[in-house]
Amino acid sequence: MIEKLTIIGGGSRGASLARAVRGRKLAQHLVIADKDPAVCQALRAHRIADDVTSDIGGSVVGSDLVVIAVPIAAYRALGGQIGHLLKPGAVVTDMAEVKQSTIESLLPFIPASVDFVPAHPLIGADRAGIADRFSGRWCIITPLPQVSLRAVEKISAFWESCGARIEVLNPAHHDMVMAMTAHVPHLVAYAMVDTAANLDEDVRAAVIKFAGGGFDTLARMVDANPQLWRDIFLGNRKTMLEALKRFQQDLTALQKAVRRGDADFLMETFERTQAVRRSITAQDPPGSASPPAAADAAA
Repeated sequence: MIEKLTIIGGGSRGASLARAVRGRKLAQHLVIADKDPAVCQALRAHRIADDVTSDIGGSVVGSDLVVIAVPIAAYRALGGQIGHLLKPGAVVTDMAEVKQSTIESLLPFIPASVDFVPAHPLIGADRAGIADRFSGRWCIITPLPQVSLRAVEKISAFWESCGARIEVLNPAHHDMVMAMTAHVPHLVAYAMVDTAANLDEDVRAAVIKFAGGGFDTLARMVDANPQLWRDIFLGNRKTMLEALKRFQQDLTALQKAVRRGDADFLMETFERTQAVRRSITAQDPPGSASPPAAADAAA
């Protein structure tokens, strides 16, 4: 059991993690910190931690494990608040959807005596405070070369204790995988729905009236925290641009095939992509929760 665990960020993700830690009895003393007094008041009302505070720096003093659950854009400022207060031997992990830029923002503030093991639990859409959001979900750990094996094992064991399945990737690989499976699909969804919104009034009204199937799926994807997705797109900008370039090339190839009436090219593409979809379905064991690309949208 962890003696003192601090979660920084009392939003959907932080609150859900606090419930998981509390419910599974993973820490002797659980602290959750958020800069917003109204959030702190709500957290106290739900009694999901031993201590709730708006003193971000003070919350990490003496903590054995610190979990960062704040927006991507807040990482650099947070590092300046907590870095010098972390106790020697402590381990820091996080829950960010983008790894390279958040590591660059936070790492300069982490003392040599403290291990930082970035992580990304793929826990789905906003469902604040649900304790079982981690059960059967993937948690991708992206350890840095200089981090100790002890720290990696500790963080792996922690997320496994929360119910997650562990995968280890390097930060760049993680960001490309997330760009392809979540970030670019969301950007495409925003673009497609915006295209529909800019149609002539009578066509737009009909699209909204008869929306279903693929378009409805896209529309549900954009029904997420816009600030979160703005920060994800900008935080993973370089990798997203690379992924978008590949996507645009494939989309152009399909556009040309439609224009020239190339049925064989279309069938080959559709059958090839169907095989990919089936392989995704086949890899999940019965009863497991496959990490949905569209749902990784909790702050």
